[in-house]
Amino acid sequence: MQENGDQSSLDDTVIIRNNRKEQTLRGWLILHDHKGLAQKSYELNRSTISIGRDNCNDIVLQDQTVSRIHCYIKIIADELMIIEEDPINGIFINEYPQSRSKLEDGMTVRLGRTIFRVKLL
Repeated sequence: MQENGDQSSLDDTVIIRNNRKEQTLRGWLILHDHKGLAQKSYELNRSTISIGRDNCNDIVLQDQTVSRIHCYIKIIADELMIIEEDPINGIFINEYPQSRSKLEDGMTVRLGRTIFRVKLL
């Protein structure tokens, strides 16, 4: 698994604050293969991250069952949210269809045939 270290500066890292616990969280999407093995990690280091098949996205997926611009991950009210852009192909959080969902540590996100696990610190 290829995870980024803790050497990122505050300029290029989105700091997610959880007011209840008063701690700073950092997040990643960990791409898994069909056997559940981690293949690649994507640091969630911007306030809005687009995911889809088209090269204009921040995270580009080589999966024909994913829309050109499939969804966005955004920070809204100090929460990490995934928001569907194209309802045709859908978002599945822990295998339940969602159009919008708060992301928490350990959740699985399936876009088409592509599966991610959410990692928050």
